Amino acid sequence: MPAYIVVDTHDPDRTIPFWCELLDVQVKATYTDGHDVVLAPAPSLGGLMLNFQIVPEAKVGKNRVHWDVLVDDLEVGTKRVEALGGRWSEPGMTREMEGWLWRVMADPEGNEFCIIVPTG
Repeated sequence: MPAYIVVDTHDPDRTIPFWCELLDVQVKATYTDGHDVVLAPAPSLGGLMLNFQIVPEAKVGKNRVHWDVLVDDLEVGTKRVEALGGRWSEPGMTREMEGWLWRVMADPEGNEFCIIVPTG
């Protein structure tokens, strides 16, 4: 069974469709009367699954954990995130380190993640 990351969501009707589209996956299972929604393993996350846990409060502050989504092209990936309702958290800023380029993005609720491509 693949590993998964649990993500709090205050607005699952916006957040879950965003992630399904971005990762090209479907909802795998719903538990506890819809309180937990698990997505199928995502190849662009190395097979990890996201589990969205519905919470009453909105996100406040910076994530303590984030994940990197592999994309083929940063420009295309950035446009796709924005078209799906996410945003580029640091417009104009592309970072580079040890063979990787990435941009910090956010989903519709502000959860940070990176889109990342190898440079070589």
